[in-house]
Amino acid sequence: MIVSFDLDDTLFVSPSRFKTEDELRFPWNKIYKERLRFGTKALIEKLHNHGIQVWIYTTSFRSERYIRRLFRHYGIKLDQVINGDRHQREVQGNKRDPMPSKFPSKYRIDLHIDDDKSVLQNGRTYGFKVLIIGPPDDMWADKIWEEVERIITVRAKELYLMNTANFFNMKINGEYDEYIKYQVPKNIELEWSRECMSQLAEKIRTGEDVWEVGNLARINIDEQ
Repeated sequence: MIVSFDLDDTLFVSPSRFKTEDELRFPWNKIYKERLRFGTKALIEKLHNHGIQVWIYTTSFRSERYIRRLFRHYGIKLDQVINGDRHQREVQGNKRDPMPSKFPSKYRIDLHIDDDKSVLQNGRTYGFKVLIIGPPDDMWADKIWEEVERIITVRAKELYLMNTANFFNMKINGEYDEYIKYQVPKNIELEWSRECMSQLAEKIRTGEDVWEVGNLARINIDEQ
């Protein structure tokens, strides 16, 4: 799974309005003057600990090197950085019609975090998920984590139902002879779905190939 963050007024905030992470020590605080919203370090660490990639997607023309080094001084590793230059090259390119200011679906980003409501509207138009955070809010990181978990759960359910249907189609059509020794438990909702959902959710978090889930639907009755 990939979660991307905008910078200005999302992760980079004014200390006069927001709680912020501690200022960098001299001389780095004179080079990297932006201040991180309080809770950024803990949230990104939590996302990484759950196998979720963290990207920056900004319209800012700060260089990728500058952005990476700034976060590194805060002890934060970024998986990818899309700045204004990269967006212009890879998204807008030579297209005649203007593209949206951000286009997360091009990069298979699962959730983008921003403060700009126009990005939310573009998400509804172009089909990518956006969560808006803006004004000071002590619960902002919790809201992001709740949305991440919601997306994982919804996707796991969709994949589970899809593969349940595929499995039964195989059974009806007699296409699973090599798996005949495995059977579906009677109490499918309690046993099979719980196991499938748990494993599917883990695969989604870590970005594994969730389509190869046939084995999740094959439960050996002897092991029950």
